[in-house]
Amino acid sequence: MANPVHTATEQDRLNFRTQIFGNAYFEFHLLPGLDLKTQFGIDSQDRDWKFYSPKELVSISSPLGSAQIENQNSFYWQEETYLSYKKTVGNHRINGLLGLSWQERTSNNLLITAQGFADNFFKYNNIGSATNPSPPRSSNEKWAMNSYFVRVGYSYKDKYLATATARLDGSSRFGENNKYGYFPSLGLGWIVSEEEFLNKSSFINFLKIRSSIGVTGNTEIGSYNSL
Repeated sequence: MANPVHTATEQDRLNFRTQIFGNAYFEFHLLPGLDLKTQFGIDSQDRDWKFYSPKELVSISSPLGSAQIENQNSFYWQEETYLSYKKTVGNHRINGLLGLSWQERTSNNLLITAQGFADNFFKYNNIGSATNPSPPRSSNEKWAMNSYFVRVGYSYKDKYLATATARLDGSSRFGENNKYGYFPSLGLGWIVSEEEFLNKSSFINFLKIRSSIGVTGNTEIGSYNSL
C-alpha cells in the first residue's frame, strides 16, 4: 500500500470555486394597507477541479499515473412579486396576498480523465499526452417553474381564524399535457386561550387548535424524465 503521507504530499488536488449570489427588493406603499413588493435574486457558481496522482503511488495510480479535470457551472435566478393588503374593522381583521414567482436554473458539467503518462512533468496540464484517455463526459440541464398564488386570511376577535390559499404551478419537468398543477388549501384555527373560561388560567399561557386540508405537489422528478 502507498504510504499515506507520501500520497498526501505527491497528489495534486486543486479545487477553485467562485460563487456570486445576492438579492434585492423594492417595496412600494400604494395605499393604506396596500403594499407591493418585488424582489430578484441570483446564485452563480463556477467550479474548476484538477487532480493528478503520480506514477509512483502503489495500488493507487502506479504505474501509469492518473489525471482528471472537471468543470462545473450553474446559474439560478428567481423573481417574486407580492401584492398584499391588510385591513382591520372593529373585531374583524382581514389580509390578502396575490403573488407570482418565476425561477430558472441552468447547469453544465465537463469531465476529462486519462491514464498513461511517460512522466509526472505535465500532470493535468497536458492530458492529451496520455496513452490511455477515457471518453470525455459532459452534461447540460435546464429547469424552470412559474407559480401564481393567492391567499386570504380572516380573524374575528383574534380568536377565530380562517385561511384559504390557492397555487398554480407550472414546471418544465411536468409532462407535455400536464404542465400546470393546481393546489388549493383551507385552514381553520381557534385560539382557545383567548376565551373567557381560559384567559385567566395560571398554568396555560397560550393554546391554539388548528386544522387544515389541501393538495400538494412535487416537481423533484428529474428535468427530462417526462421526455
